[in-house]
Amino acid sequence: MVEVVYQKEDGEKYKGREDITKVVVASDVDIIPSNAFRGCKNLVDFDFGGSKVSKIGSRAFYETGITKMKFPDSLKEIGLYAFAYSNLKEVEIKVEMIDEATFSNCHSLEKVILKEGVKSVKFEAFQNSKNITTFLWPDSVKEVGSDVFRGCDKLHELAKSSVQEEVIEHLKDSNLPPLVNLCRLDGKLEEIKRILLENPEAIKVRLKSVLTSSILASNAQS
Repeated sequence: MVEVVYQKEDGEKYKGREDITKVVVASDVDIIPSNAFRGCKNLVDFDFGGSKVSKIGSRAFYETGITKMKFPDSLKEIGLYAFAYSNLKEVEIKVEMIDEATFSNCHSLEKVILKEGVKSVKFEAFQNSKNITTFLWPDSVKEVGSDVFRGCDKLHELAKSSVQEEVIEHLKDSNLPPLVNLCRLDGKLEEIKRILLENPEAIKVRLKSVLTSSILASNAQS
């Protein structure tokens, strides 16, 4: 077991080091650069300490053994593929943008909490993180890229259940006009059409959940 203190001048010094198990960040560090700990497969404990890190570079924790991380309030930016193929089990984060493929292929990831303030989730951000079963999505999110949830099999099943429940709820309202009003799911209507065909009495359905829509749209392409 090797524990290290990450200094401001260290850059990619520890890239690929499989003997490192714990890292503590020095207080004057403000950026974790790209590839800083890439390939540190036995790194499981990462402590930001008293640092004010504002940016995590691309692929900084790519293929690491990290299972959990408490992100500092100072964090503003995370680069693409930053945690791809890591062992993260839970993510709770507040940054304005989740970049492309940031948490893709995190096969141990089960729970994601995006806190209020997150505005954009980019292309393939959680792609193939197939064991996610909990995903909390704030109202602040205004932009969702394509394939964000592609390959998130368990989340896809939950989304379909959510849509079915919403259809049933609307069927109970006899005062709705004879109009089927569907959100377009980025042009991917297959799942909604199937559900409607199974419920021919449907007269109006409105799907308001951006999250549910995005999940179904992503997986319709799988």
